[in-house]
Amino acid sequence: MRFIALLFFVFNIFNILYCQVADSLFENIDEIVISQNRIHLALKDNTRQIQVISKNQIMVMPATSLPELLQHISGIDIRRRGINSTQADINIQGGSFEQVLILLNGVRMTDAQTGHHNMYLPISIQNIECIEIVKGSAARIYGQNAYAGIINIITNPGENASIIGTVEYGSFNTIGARIHVDLPTGKMNQSLDLGHETSDGYRYNTDYKIQNIYYQGIINKGTKGETKILAGFTGRKFGANGFYASPLYADQYEEVQTSIVSVATKLLHKNMVITPRVSWRRNQDTYLFIRDNPSYYRNLHIGNTLQADIQLSINNKYGILGMGAELNKQFLVSNNLGNRERTISSIFLDQHLHFAEDSKWKVSFGINTQYISDIKKVKLYPGVDMSYQWTPQIKTFFAANIGNRIPSYTDLYYKSPAEQGNPNLLPESTFDLRLGTQINAQQWSIDASIFRRMSNNTIDWSKDSINQSKWLISNILETNLYGLDVNGSWKMSSNARFSAGYMYLHNDAKSNIGNISRYALDNLKHQIKMGLSIQLPIIPINVAIQYRYNARNTPESFKTYEGFQQHHLLDTKWTYAFKGVNISANMYNITNTAYTETGFVPMPGRWYQVSVQYAWVKK
Repeated sequence: MRFIALLFFVFNIFNILYCQVADSLFENIDEIVISQNRIHLALKDNTRQIQVISKNQIMVMPATSLPELLQHISGIDIRRRGINSTQADINIQGGSFEQVLILLNGVRMTDAQTGHHNMYLPISIQNIECIEIVKGSAARIYGQNAYAGIINIITNPGENASIIGTVEYGSFNTIGARIHVDLPTGKMNQSLDLGHETSDGYRYNTDYKIQNIYYQGIINKGTKGETKILAGFTGRKFGANGFYASPLYADQYEEVQTSIVSVATKLLHKNMVITPRVSWRRNQDTYLFIRDNPSYYRNLHIGNTLQADIQLSINNKYGILGMGAELNKQFLVSNNLGNRERTISSIFLDQHLHFAEDSKWKVSFGINTQYISDIKKVKLYPGVDMSYQWTPQIKTFFAANIGNRIPSYTDLYYKSPAEQGNPNLLPESTFDLRLGTQINAQQWSIDASIFRRMSNNTIDWSKDSINQSKWLISNILETNLYGLDVNGSWKMSSNARFSAGYMYLHNDAKSNIGNISRYALDNLKHQIKMGLSIQLPIIPINVAIQYRYNARNTPESFKTYEGFQQHHLLDTKWTYAFKGVNISANMYNITNTAYTETGFVPMPGRWYQVSVQYAWVKK
């Protein structure tokens, strides 16, 4: 009750303050063009459940890393092992981290070794232009791994020459520095971002070092289109106390280096947009079971993914037809998993129908044909989305889509003192149904949906008891996930922005695995999120407050771990901006709550991070 009283007091104090927030916080969503579905449509014309997080919203949230940012979004469950972006898994509406497709400017970040590497991105949140979040399966468009949803992170170089320098300091002797340069020259805009961060860690063996390098270039060809070049590297070294297998293994250690290069060209021709792209992603993972004794147990995995795809968007008399083909080649060299390779190829068709000019109906339907060399079978993944526009402000949508995921190489072949893979695993598949309504009024908006995800052969690690020596992996016979997801925002008297969200999940599983589920059945039951962003009167200080409550479906054996079953958290960010100088202070877990997000890794109590940024922009 103390926590609830404090929360009520804080939110009401800021509610009654006279404040002014820039109108740029409240973009006209009708004008936003989304690209996740490979057919560029205005958000108002889309038939999917899509949430767009703008740059202005990103910059006021209490976050210094992408996982911290996403944990404030309704329907998303972030499972972190450590602070900032050391390591984090992303779940959407009860789907596991292996079932969420992460894209960087449309390029797959999927790692064939393990989904734990999917969030190793070479960017800072200052690079992000916007984030597109698709809830529900999207295999008919993106195929493999678009099982529970998609997160597409979009970055763009600045249009004006600029140099931005940032230094940071925080709890646990966390020190960071970053420099960002935008250099437009003629028809080409370029940006380069360099970052370095170190920390002693908040408990034994949780120290880390992170280095990021990120380059992006856009060559503008006018009416003929544009070419985008992307290259990045992130290197991470971190103590992994209890990260994997068991809390008793406190001396684990890991080093990961991830590189990515992508070149894409958009060609405009009459009623057609053609976008060919090639990309390469490399990931090197070194794992030590005992940090100071590498010879006891050491894993080295080197993975390479080569991808080529082409997308076409054609205006026809029925609307817009999207089509494309993708070839994905994955290689892995590992002293534990062996030398592996697989080929994934797919072709997709998706038609967005236009009816009469005054029609309130919008329909999209399509199919993805996929061949995976491991399975040696052709699989079809159809789907349909439709919406009805009751008024200019109110829309109802319905979606029925199929999703799939093949096992990672860790799922299939991993062997350690605490885990045993299973080479006989089958791919998992799902049928996703959802019905919802979106209301976008001038001062407020609401997005509400109910959904059901019916899955077969769901892959999960399990134990019969917490004392069992090894986690074993197998296919669950059947899972049926039912959910409700509601989120909204309110522009309060044109002076402040308030947002809130609630998600409820119920997982009805017919399981043939052990009593303790590691991922698939360990999902949220209730989630509440609230946020308020205002600018204080008289002095130019912006204040953001974010509250979140998580309650999980927790096995009895896990309930002894404090804060694992449920926890309340309160974060805040104070920002002062003046003549190119931006000073911000983030305070996390203000109430010093003891909690755990994944496995048995306790998260830190109250901690802070302060940053000073100076920006020079050529006018």
